[in-house]
Amino acid sequence: MLLKSLGATTVSVGIIGEPVLAIVLAYLVLGETITSFQLLGGMITVFGQNRLSTRFKAATTDSPE
Repeated sequence: MLLKSLGATTVSVGIIGEPVLAIVLAYLVLGETITSFQLLGGMITVFGQNRLSTRFKAATTDSPE
């Protein structure tokens, strides 16, 4: 369902953030600690996800149709 409404590119970029969400939920629900490597990796992942998302949005809005 989601794939039909958003497209494969958008869904694949969103899937990249699942490990970051799992770390945050483990911290909030289970009381796990977040290491500095996890924090750094999460920041890099979210930054990359943001860059990909804005790049794909720019590519789709700039194309003449």
